Amino acid sequence: MTAITDFVDEVKASMSWIVPISVLTTAILGRWPLPTHADAHRPHKNPSGYSPSHTQPFKTRRTKSAMFVPGGDDKLDAHDLQREKNGEMNPQPLKTAEPKSKPESPFMNLPLEVRLAILEYCAPIPFERRGADSLDTFLTLLRVSKAIQYEAYVACLPHIPLALWTKKGVHSFRALLYRRGELGCLVRYLWIGTGKYDDEELGWAVDILREATQLKSFACGEFLLARAVNAKALAPACGRVTLMNVEKGVEYEAGYVTHLRLCAGTYSTQEKFPDVTSLCFNARRRNAVKDERMKMEYEAVDKWVENLEGFAMIERDGKRASPRGLGLRFKVRRDERPDMYSISLPARWTEWDIWSADVVGAGVWDICRVKGEPAK
Repeated sequence: MTAITDFVDEVKASMSWIVPISVLTTAILGRWPLPTHADAHRPHKNPSGYSPSHTQPFKTRRTKSAMFVPGGDDKLDAHDLQREKNGEMNPQPLKTAEPKSKPESPFMNLPLEVRLAILEYCAPIPFERRGADSLDTFLTLLRVSKAIQYEAYVACLPHIPLALWTKKGVHSFRALLYRRGELGCLVRYLWIGTGKYDDEELGWAVDILREATQLKSFACGEFLLARAVNAKALAPACGRVTLMNVEKGVEYEAGYVTHLRLCAGTYSTQEKFPDVTSLCFNARRRNAVKDERMKMEYEAVDKWVENLEGFAMIERDGKRASPRGLGLRFKVRRDERPDMYSISLPARWTEWDIWSADVVGAGVWDICRVKGEPAK
């Protein structure tokens, strides 16, 4: 009996330590209750009024002042906890910093003529920096400010080959011309798309061409050219056209185009360009598969060149590693027929490089010095 009594006394002694721990645990849980499943769906109120969708709810219920502590730390020390318990820490309204006005750039203090001259100097020269990346400086200027953007367009548009490669680019430039219609007449060299268009993109492109009243050189697919000519949207001053492809069943007559370059396709388009005086197309190597088709193409071209003043073939020179422009030599000198030029270019050159070289007076028609073309 004595042994049982001693065992009960030992159990009571050990339980005396557990009771304070349970009381302390209850007190802690009463002050900072753990979130329940129901609390997970309860909306959390952000004291700043801003609650982005990706923000996770706070795990504890704290006062507003505890959620925003200078330095970014959301923990309180012992002194702050005591002040919070005594009610001395009242939430203070957040003070929004007033936006500071940016200092005006010294560049904007220069006369307008000087600013335009500086921006014009920033226009890329495609002969030196080819491809889509050649517009990097110009595109950077467009993102500086609205004032710089407008002046960059005014200064650079007449001197750059403007390429609208994608449908998004066509839509964006069309929207710009709707807001700033006076910029359309500054476009001189324009490339739109890759030759394949949907109806929506065709409509946007025609709207752009209506505004580009001083266009000199245009590169596009035949579907777009037909739509523009039939809608009388192509500027009469645009005498140089580069066709990226030739389509079947497309009817139009571009009577004022005098210089035509054909990049691909069957070259039986003479009736669509009655006033063409100079023709250029890409020479292709014959093989067993395409020999008959190419023979027909060359025969069609040979009939066409009878009434031309200049004729040139583009030949890709795989051995020529130098990127320094186009090379020229006479292919055939013929009596009572136009001389045939052979233009060689580095293997790395693309259709964009050939077309954009026209901007700096180093294009196909410039190096051929075809009849009727003024010397640069």
